[in-house]
Amino acid sequence: MLHADYVGLPAVAFRIQTVALPIYMNNLQPVELRDPLAPSASFEMLARALVRTASARVQLARSGSDAVVDSAQREREQVYLRDLLNRDLPDREEGYEPVGGLERTERSLARSHKRSRQDVEVILRAFGQADAGRAETTPRVWNDVLAVYRDLPQRRVRRLAVLGEPGAGKSFSLERFACDFARGALGNAAAPVPLLVRLGSWTRERDSLEAFIAQQLG
Repeated sequence: MLHADYVGLPAVAFRIQTVALPIYMNNLQPVELRDPLAPSASFEMLARALVRTASARVQLARSGSDAVVDSAQREREQVYLRDLLNRDLPDREEGYEPVGGLERTERSLARSHKRSRQDVEVILRAFGQADAGRAETTPRVWNDVLAVYRDLPQRRVRRLAVLGEPGAGKSFSLERFACDFARGALGNAAAPVPLLVRLGSWTRERDSLEAFIAQQLG
């Protein structure tokens, strides 16, 4: 049962003798097959439980998408996601404390390209962006940087550079956000799968970037 939960396989528990349940099954409701006077009714209950589990598995694979999900690929994804949550980042969700941040966007286009050899104003006017080129932005204060990560899918530019002193919580916040995505992807085959790659360990001389990423993700 523990292995089934670990790799994301559905499982149906049934009890044929009057024995105490192991601790890890306290939250499960096994199908009781202990009634010697009504064996057919017990096995009908087991059959219904198996059908429910199989149906739930099909619905999970298809939720949010009409595409057929490759079952072998889905199994690999779930093993990766469970490893990420239970082996690599087991304490990130419980141990996370909100970390504030100050969001700054790039300076105006005209100012950020003032050293360009070309006339930036001419280029901006040609693309109808003269006003935008001079526009300045006001820094935005966030009480929790996780909110910034969660806001990214709604933005035109879905990238973020996180800067801070050593120990400020940059990596921890990113790992905590990866847990959010992992939980969502475990329950929905159509949800994005977080790929957490520690580029600080990569050396160009030893591996290509592709080989390094493959090794990191298993």
